[in-house]
Amino acid sequence: MSATLLTIRRRAARPHLALRHRAARPLLALCAAVTALTTAPAAQAQPEPQTQSPSQAAHLADRLRDHPVHVTDQLPRAVPRALAPDFARLAKRTGIPTYVLVLPSPYSYGDDLLGAVHERLGRDGLYVLVDESEVTAARSFGVRAPAEAAARAARYELPYDAGALRSFERFVEIVAVGAEKAEARAAAATAAYRDGEPEEMYIGPADRRNQSFLTGIALTGVPLSILLLVPYARRRLRAERPPAGKRKKNRPAAPAPARPLLHRLALPAAALAVAAAIGVCAPLVFDQTRSSASPTPTPADLSARVDRVTAGLAHDPVYQDPESPRRLDAAQLTRLRDRIARFERSEGGGPVAAR
Repeated sequence: MSATLLTIRRRAARPHLALRHRAARPLLALCAAVTALTTAPAAQAQPEPQTQSPSQAAHLADRLRDHPVHVTDQLPRAVPRALAPDFARLAKRTGIPTYVLVLPSPYSYGDDLLGAVHERLGRDGLYVLVDESEVTAARSFGVRAPAEAAARAARYELPYDAGALRSFERFVEIVAVGAEKAEARAAAATAAYRDGEPEEMYIGPADRRNQSFLTGIALTGVPLSILLLVPYARRRLRAERPPAGKRKKNRPAAPAPARPLLHRLALPAAALAVAAAIGVCAPLVFDQTRSSASPTPTPADLSARVDRVTAGLAHDPVYQDPESPRRLDAAQLTRLRDRIARFERSEGGGPVAAR
């Protein structure tokens, strides 16, 4: 109370200061209006920050709402998006609603992700998560299906290079046999896996190079050996053969009779026949024509992710992949956008895109 009275007394003692304050208010308002008008174009030039993109589970649920199979565009060589109809065809064999997510392994979180996707989608059924090589997780919601047992059996029955589509096919096959048989197969596959991993289905690039090297050595080395070693062996046999009779002294030996043309061509013909036989038999011995289960991707498969990221960066300088877990929260995203905006306005700065 005393402080208020003191303030009133001071203003009453110095009325000219109050008049100055009242006169300064219109001037401050005018300055603020001019500043707003001069900075309006710069503020309009900056893109308005977009709202926070949906979470990974919400985005994937939206994809499954449109189609029961979602194949990511992040695995164009391991699992091209062109395989989506094949996954859908196999999913129908389960006889129950089946939802399939094909995602890269670093960005998938198994049962937790499937539960979150089911919660947002709101549809009961069999939910399956597949990475670039195998079925990694499976859960059933509101339906009876041996999801966990089928996933475990498919993982241990097949080698690691069997491929995502073949692993899902084995998973569907085991789901169809029922819960009791699925558990038995899972237990048997787990026990067999402890003794040793299944034999690989495909050869690697190093093995393929070794096969090509051996085939080339055989195609050139064996015919060449025939052409060189057979005449040498003939000469050695003739040199070791005892003379038929003594000839007279100082009498020149009779010239050897010329061999028929058929005899002279027999050796090259034999070498050519051996080379042809090696060329025919090599593909039968080395019958592996593929190094992996992945089909050849189409140009659309290879460019799908680039197109998606480019479209996202066209609307926002910061792009967070909706198929992946969030790395930045809303506050961090706002600070990053502010820093990008300040850099663009700074001397020597320019456009920035972050992904």
